Amino acid sequence: MSMLAWSARVDASYLECPCHSTSLCKPIQVGPRTEVVAFSVYRDTWKYYNWTHLTTIALFESQIPDIDPHLLCYAHSRNVRLVTHASFPVKQLSNQTHIDEWIKDKLTMVTFDASYWPRCSFGHCYNNVAISKIVDFVLTMNYDEAGPFVASANSPFLNTVYSLQAYKSAGAKLSKIVTIQPWYGYDYKCIDSLVNDVCFFLPDKQLYASLAEIVNRMSQAVLGKSDKRWKLLSNDDSGKGSIQYGGVQALLHSNKTSGPKWSKSSASPYLNYKNSKGEVHQVWYDDPKSLYIKYNYAIKAGVRGIGMWTADFPDYMDYPKDSEDMWKCINEVISKTQPYRSYL
Repeated sequence: MSMLAWSARVDASYLECPCHSTSLCKPIQVGPRTEVVAFSVYRDTWKYYNWTHLTTIALFESQIPDIDPHLLCYAHSRNVRLVTHASFPVKQLSNQTHIDEWIKDKLTMVTFDASYWPRCSFGHCYNNVAISKIVDFVLTMNYDEAGPFVASANSPFLNTVYSLQAYKSAGAKLSKIVTIQPWYGYDYKCIDSLVNDVCFFLPDKQLYASLAEIVNRMSQAVLGKSDKRWKLLSNDDSGKGSIQYGGVQALLHSNKTSGPKWSKSSASPYLNYKNSKGEVHQVWYDDPKSLYIKYNYAIKAGVRGIGMWTADFPDYMDYPKDSEDMWKCINEVISKTQPYRSYL
C-alpha cells in the first residue's frame, strides 16, 4: 500500500531543458498564494487553458515521457508549477531516514489527495487532518458523492459546505485545504419514464433486491442479531456512466434534450434526453453557475485554494465559449472574493 502525494519536480531532471532560458527548467520558487490547481490528463489541451489565476498543473508520472516540452517553459514563465504524483510506501512512514532521503530525491513540495470527508469514507481511512498539518496542503476530492438508485448531483453544494465544516471541526486549518470540484458529470439510464423528474437507474430486480437487503440489515441491527458491516453498493453499473463536460456541451447544443434544468436542493444543473433507442436518460453535471457557488463559498471560508478534475474535460475546439466560461467563473471568484478566516 502507498500514499499518493504530489511533487513539484517536473524539471530538467526529467528531460533536457527545451526553454530559451535554463532558469525556466528549474522548480519555481514562490511563497504561499491562493491556489488554483488544474489536474491534466491529456497532452495538448493546456494550450486552451485560461492561465490568469492558475498556479499548479498536476500530471501523472506516466505522462512525463510524452510531455509537451513547451508546457514546461510556458508554465514556469507564468510561475505555474508542474507537479506529478509520487507514491510513498506506508510501511516506511515511521522510518525518518527513508523519509528524508525520499523528500531530498523527489520533492520540493508535498500535497495529499484526500476524501472530501476527514474520516474514513469509501475505503479511504487515512488520518487526513493529521496529514494536513505536515504537508503543504491537502486536496479534497469533492465529487462522486451521488448515492445509489436515484440519479442525483455529482457534487451537491451542501456537501462542500459540510466537508469544510467537518475538516475544521476535526482540527484542520482551512488554509491547508484546496477543494477540487468536478468538471464532469454522470449520465444515468432511467429504468422507466420520469415522474416529477426522478430517475431510477438500476434494473427493477436489482433495485428491489437491494432495498430488501437494506430492510433485512436494518431489522437485524434493531434486534441486535447481526454484527455484519454495511457494504456500500457500487454505482459503477450499466445504468450509470461518467460524461465529460465536453459531452454535456454536445448534448446541450444538439437541441435534443430538455435543456438545462436546475436543482435548488443541490444547486446543480441536470438535463433529460432520449437516446436513439427511445431510452430515457438523465444527466447531472456541473457548470459555471454551480461551480461559482461552491468555489465562492470555499474561498470566503478561507481555504488555500480551488481546482478541478480535470481541466481537460471541456470541448475547447467545438465549444470554445462554453469552455472559457468554466475558467471565467474561477477568475471571477479569485478576483472579486476576498478570503477571510472566520466564516465557518
